[in-house]
Amino acid sequence: MLKKILFHILGALLILAGWALCVTAVGLDRGAVAFYYFTKTNILGLVLIFSGAYLPEIATFLIDRKS
Repeated sequence: MLKKILFHILGALLILAGWALCVTAVGLDRGAVAFYYFTKTNILGLVLIFSGAYLPEIATFLIDRKS
């Protein structure tokens, strides 16, 4: 049970980190350079968000499978 809670907290932290990275990258690039939707930092932020969203489910599946 504690492992599942920790994986959910880790997933939430990954989602927050990805969101913060995307928002910061867009805010810093706004007006300085031509605007692009898909930059390296935005793609990295989206990867963090998606991995944070699916990490608890995958970890829970793997933990339950071992039991």
